[in-house]
Amino acid sequence: LFRNEHANVAMAYNVYQTCLEEGVRRVVVASSNHATDWYERLMWADGHPTVSEATYPHSDNYYG
Repeated sequence: LFRNEHANVAMAYNVYQTCLEEGVRRVVVASSNHATDWYERLMWADGHPTVSEATYPHSDNYYG
């Protein structure tokens, strides 16, 4: 893993460990990274305004 990913992995581990200890039966994992892929290119290219809760989701891949 890259050095910067350790905090992310540790956080995920802590969430799962706590859920296990507390008897949580389901954890939903969501990522905003791929939900904005299409817009991110526009933002970098020409200063497109940032997305908001009113912006239509427009991913450029099946993951998002």
